[in-house]
Amino acid sequence: MPPELLDRIAAHVDGDSIRYLTHAAPYFKYISSAMFGVMQLVEEDDQYLGSSYYWPGLKLDDIGIDTPPPGGGNLYPHSHLNAIESYSRILSKHGGYAEVIAKEGMGIMVYFLPKMLELTVWRAEWKQLANMLIGIREFKRSICALNYLRARGDEAPPDESTNLLGSVRINTFVAWMPLPFEIQRVCHRIPNLTTLELVSPDDCTGIILAECQNLKEVRFLGPFQTEGQVDCFMENLKESRVRKVGVVKSAIF
Repeated sequence: MPPELLDRIAAHVDGDSIRYLTHAAPYFKYISSAMFGVMQLVEEDDQYLGSSYYWPGLKLDDIGIDTPPPGGGNLYPHSHLNAIESYSRILSKHGGYAEVIAKEGMGIMVYFLPKMLELTVWRAEWKQLANMLIGIREFKRSICALNYLRARGDEAPPDESTNLLGSVRINTFVAWMPLPFEIQRVCHRIPNLTTLELVSPDDCTGIILAECQNLKEVRFLGPFQTEGQVDCFMENLKESRVRKVGVVKSAIF
């Protein structure tokens, strides 16, 4: 079977099946070898984790591969970073990605990661998020999904962070907490934004939907509560390219 066809097969295999595929076909030894190289970096207590933590998404936080510590320096020697980079190239080849959390030092690690990232913002300082976004932009990475839970503190996001959000490629923006107005007002500038998932229609009042050039779907974690919310959203929806509006059934709120 031609290598091109084999590679297409691997791109459609889930994390539980990739281990069997690499053992069944010698051609895929390059995947298992690179994956094993990353597994060697994991703390002994976490080495029991299966291949679904590595394929098709490399779950950095779950497997214990963290960021450089405060004060400079790398958490891993250069050879370890090479292992991550080598495996990341394979993930990129097969449409894979890495799951990362915005925290101190992660902007440096972006260089060694796949071209596609799933970014979670959870209790990060705005400066940390800004550094992360700078790394994503400079190293030409894209965000398949940005999960916004909460930044640290109650202060409004500074212009630096919001402007950077409007300059990186994000496919899906998921806000699990009320979205600050400062972020709402730059959503229309986010390249490639196709899906918005928000807590409530109130989080959409600062987003000019008609100026979101690629936006096709808006989802909410809860239903409309008032006629005013409906009227406001329907007015905002006019002349937009949004084709689907719904409520997330699996919402935990």
